[in-house]
Amino acid sequence: IAALVENRNQFYVAKNLRYAIKLYDKESILISVKEGKSFANAGERFVIFEPNFAVRNRVPARAILEIREVSWISKEAKPLPIDILKKDILLSETPPRVEALIKNQAAEIFKNIEATAVLYSASGEAIGASRTILDKLDIHEEARLNFTWPQVIPGVSAVEIYLRSDL
Repeated sequence: IAALVENRNQFYVAKNLRYAIKLYDKESILISVKEGKSFANAGERFVIFEPNFAVRNRVPARAILEIREVSWISKEAKPLPIDILKKDILLSETPPRVEALIKNQAAEIFKNIEATAVLYSASGEAIGASRTILDKLDIHEEARLNFTWPQVIPGVSAVEIYLRSDL
């Protein structure tokens, strides 16, 4: 499950963002809950990604992201100076994948970079997501990211990659 979240606060960060994702079937019966924690940089659009929900014999029909606790701290927005130099979309290959080349444009080292690739249909609906974590990206270093899926996802018309680090 992936949820696109936006912190519209340009002068506040959430260092402690606790949430729950709830899955419901078509009869609105709750079938699974997963709790997690994250952060939100000022002015940031980011993806909360939670894989491997236990759903037993039920078929999920909708998901709800519930923010349970947020601790705000005053801090100005600072964009992450990492560029996506190249994006190869290889979704008909085995395994289906997206490969990206990124570069740190700053004179500082970044650690624990979350990278999430989201697959979109022609109508703009998110139909797939994959995440990887890059432990460290040195000053002006380039790195390759790989996002994979266990099977082909039909109907993909766009791929967006979201990068983030706790600034």
